Amino acid sequence: MTLRTRLLLGYGYLIALLLLSVGTAAFNSQRVARNVQVVVQNNLVSLSAAVAMLDQIERQDSATLVGLMQRSEPTEMTAAEEDFEKALVQARSAAMTDDDIAMLKNLQENYEVYRKARDELLRSIPRSRTRPTTSRCSACSRS
Repeated sequence: MTLRTRLLLGYGYLIALLLLSVGTAAFNSQRVARNVQVVVQNNLVSLSAAVAMLDQIERQDSATLVGLMQRSEPTEMTAAEEDFEKALVQARSAAMTDDDIAMLKNLQENYEVYRKARDELLRSIPRSRTRPTTSRCSACSRS
């Protein structure tokens, strides 16, 4: 074997190794891209669930204020609670790590505390729809 043949075989071997490493890198980058896409999709689902839960908490807060001002049972409260629960289930389905699951469990426990406090507040006020009567002074009623 001549020196030229040996050099060509060496270069050929190096080019084959280079092509093999480039092919492996391309394959692995495709796998990473798919995994990143799954993570991003789950994060989008979690984010939309978090926004939905925040909106439902705001609806419940508004319904609580309406209930306090009108001294009547807020009608929008039940729908907001159901929508919050749906968003919580959606967030649980997108949870990927143990930390996510623990955080959602903590959120559920704190939400139950919030609901109990809100229900106690709404039960503590009288539920009459009548407005307080104003008494007239005796001088006003004579005229």
